[in-house]
Amino acid sequence: MNLSDFVALSLCISILSNTGCVRIKSNCEAVGSKQPICGTRRPEDMALIPNQPMLIVSEMGDPTDHGVAGSLSVLNTETKIFTRLYPIDNNKSDFYNDLSSISISPKIKNNKIWGHPDCPQYAPRIFAPHGIHLSLRKDGDLQLLAVNHGSREAIEYF
Repeated sequence: MNLSDFVALSLCISILSNTGCVRIKSNCEAVGSKQPICGTRRPEDMALIPNQPMLIVSEMGDPTDHGVAGSLSVLNTETKIFTRLYPIDNNKSDFYNDLSSISISPKIKNNKIWGHPDCPQYAPRIFAPHGIHLSLRKDGDLQLLAVNHGSREAIEYF
């Protein structure tokens, strides 16, 4: 090993030995002036809903942990409260109180399903959304695409 290789190797070891030393706060405490927004599980991506104080958040779940499913939630940026959008939580009678203007489900409009006709409409067994993208369609509807790594690998249309 020549001197330049030794210096390069020493530098890499020095850099790598100083990474990954961040203390993780598991109880949702503020760190200095930074205040976390608590109430979500495994957030992966987010999309701002236009003209509303709401942010859609994909929560990945953990398919490797006994099939723990993920979900799509909305964060009200004014109240800092998360509400599950999909799959629907049928145990909550007040589910849409805060979400009267939002409806999210696999989209069927005029008897046409968004997406490829050979891809069946999704009935979640394990829904594990990763990346999401929200866009405004020509017909005025919002369309959410979610990369699903759950019981099937697909881009789900909502």
